[in-house]
Amino acid sequence: MGSEFWHSLRELLQTIERSLALWCLLELGFATECLQRLLPSSLEKETENITAHELDQDVDPVQQKAMWGTWLGREEEFYLRCAHLVDPLIWPQILTICGPDVGARAQLLVEKYKDLLSSEIPDRLVAGGFKLVQISETSVNVLSYSDFDPMKMNRALYEALPFFAGRRLEEARQKIHAEKGISVSLAIVRQLVDRRILVADRSPGVDR
Repeated sequence: MGSEFWHSLRELLQTIERSLALWCLLELGFATECLQRLLPSSLEKETENITAHELDQDVDPVQQKAMWGTWLGREEEFYLRCAHLVDPLIWPQILTICGPDVGARAQLLVEKYKDLLSSEIPDRLVAGGFKLVQISETSVNVLSYSDFDPMKMNRALYEALPFFAGRRLEEARQKIHAEKGISVSLAIVRQLVDRRILVADRSPGVDR
């Protein structure tokens, strides 16, 4: 859940950054032909031709002039002006400038934050998407949300994950205790939910 929250936050900030950058270009009077180079039409065919300047890791003066227009040679002034435009903005102004894309991503971020802080556990759970990467007689290592953060769990608990499907949470815990001889605490269940090893059952007709 933490990973999903930070990913959502990053996407929101990146969307704001792109939107405010374009807003600054308009506010500072970037010429249409310069904007055209920065925002090529999807109808234009992209070419993969590498120029001599790119091979030499050098600046093409013709391309640079076409990109910067009247701001060529005043790049430092341009960035200072952008900072002057953006610094005083408050959140309602950013929403107005950036439009519904940012508003929608902000709403998604708020929900991810609520999920992050919540201690609630869905009443019906099923096994999520994960990979078994190591197994021994007593334990297993699984990967779920990230290939770089394996979770080690008791093998009996791993084998008991299918018991959650089709049952309410307390019923599943009782059946696991009766048939596997292990007690699955709510704290452990919450950890499995946080890592998306167990997820809410979204099957049609399921009473949540």
